[in-house]
Amino acid sequence: MGSNGSRICNFLSRFYRKHKRLTVVSSATLLLMLFFYIFLISPALDLYLKYKKLSVSLRPIRVALSSYDLDTLAFEMEYLRPQIVGVRDDASKLNLFSPLPVVGPYVRDLYRGSLAVLKAYDLSSNLVNKVKAAVPTLRYNPGPSETSASETRLAQATTALKQISVNLPEYKKELEDINREISSIDERRYPQTFKGISVRQTIKTLKSAARISFNSFDDLIKLLANLPELSGLDQDKSYLIIIQDNNEPRPGGGLLGGYAFFAVHDGSFSVMKSGDIYFLDETVDGPRPVIPEFLRRYYGYSTYMREANYSVDFKATAGVIRELWQSTPGSFPLEGIMVVDTDFVKALIDLLGPVTLSPEQTVNSQNADEVMRDFFFPRRRPLFVVAPLQRYRQRFIE
Repeated sequence: MGSNGSRICNFLSRFYRKHKRLTVVSSATLLLMLFFYIFLISPALDLYLKYKKLSVSLRPIRVALSSYDLDTLAFEMEYLRPQIVGVRDDASKLNLFSPLPVVGPYVRDLYRGSLAVLKAYDLSSNLVNKVKAAVPTLRYNPGPSETSASETRLAQATTALKQISVNLPEYKKELEDINREISSIDERRYPQTFKGISVRQTIKTLKSAARISFNSFDDLIKLLANLPELSGLDQDKSYLIIIQDNNEPRPGGGLLGGYAFFAVHDGSFSVMKSGDIYFLDETVDGPRPVIPEFLRRYYGYSTYMREANYSVDFKATAGVIRELWQSTPGSFPLEGIMVVDTDFVKALIDLLGPVTLSPEQTVNSQNADEVMRDFFFPRRRPLFVVAPLQRYRQRFIE
């Protein structure tokens, strides 16, 4: 056996000395082919196969979302994660070719995109698990037999938000990384469309969403931190909403018209009182705030609630409205005052769908302008303010 091994070694040694150049070239070619297979052909094929199976791979998550089951959703997201990691690993291998001309920018974009996708996926999965831990019994949509428990589920969701909002600041670094990776992709090097897919616009939309999410994150944290309190989780809150007429402009927007007071308790709200602000003005029995001197020629000496929108500073307007409201019989404390215009109402109708004012009249996106013109007659105001609020309440619970 030893003799045979020695003969083989001697043969290879003589062959190498005799065909040294051929041996070196063959070895280099073999290594180069192996390199290209490991770092180009294999990952490219793997990515292509993953892309072909994408709809099948995502199906369990879509089923979990459609069934509104957080437990199943968390499990399916964890099960799919190795495939997302595999995409990142394949893109990392291809990224070795990023210094090359022509193809380099594309493989670099692929790698950065895969990093952003994995970070966003992990961020979403983490949030799902935190919501599960905060309220184990929460399901974010009712089954047919659970409709009566909608208020309870809303209270649970508000409680969950209060608990997870404490951990939100730790996600800012992940959002910063996602924004950086996506922002580095230049959509101009890609075609407008490919096989019916709007490639360039999709990239622009993703970049915009990542940028807005990161830039607004601090404000979002502040909002979410205060949302449980604003939603009446610990104590009932009362709010006033008023619609202003865009066609009768005032420095702060428009002439104030219909109003509605609503109370919030554990994330759900109910309308307490609504009507025409002209009639509410008539019940003010205390001294009215004095209008600034430069506006008295237009508005008179005393302030009426309907004309309170004379300041471009809404805080000043809200202060006047609050002062007048507190001078009416039966007034109660207000947590906040909101004034919306007709454009907002139209946008709300587009979002929520048609709103029924009466058995004879339904407001939709086609007749909204006509109804809005009639709205600023007093007899229509109360109903038009309350109906969208009630529909919004139901959609919010859903």
